[in-house]
Amino acid sequence: EAMKDIRRALLDADVSVFKLKEPQRTEYFECVEALRLLSSGTAKYKDMNMLSFIIRMLAIMLDECQTGADGTASDELCSKIIDMINRDYASISSVRELAERMNYSENYLSQYFKSRINMGLHEFLTVKKLSVAAAKIQMGASVTEAAFDCGFGSTAYFIRLFKQKYGITPGKYSENR
Repeated sequence: EAMKDIRRALLDADVSVFKLKEPQRTEYFECVEALRLLSSGTAKYKDMNMLSFIIRMLAIMLDECQTGADGTASDELCSKIIDMINRDYASISSVRELAERMNYSENYLSQYFKSRINMGLHEFLTVKKLSVAAAKIQMGASVTEAAFDCGFGSTAYFIRLFKQKYGITPGKYSENR
């Protein structure tokens, strides 16, 4: 149960939406690979070892969240945008809708976000939805269920985006659970 809570925290933080710089990028993906290897094995203290890698990944994400693309402390508006997306990703259908909810113009919010995170707001929202959908599929949800739970209006559109991001269809991805 604790591992599910940690997994949920990782999904909520969603480091994949940030453009990690070296050496954090290398360290993060080394942790991912170590977790993959541990999860398929039966090593003694497997859960404890996995937990230590997950904690390290969370520390990398926390460090990245606290610094912007230019290395300076990120600001309050950027944090509010990320918090809203992490909380309401399934019900936000577009950047325009997000901007309206936050009482900013779509253009201003998009440019502001890109200047701070070095990633477009639309891409950030899409990556968040895809990563949560991938986790849902990993936990046994159907492709259709994951797509609609994460706010995609069409299963076909979801499948196309999923394949672009992960290089595999969600159906094949679910077979590899």
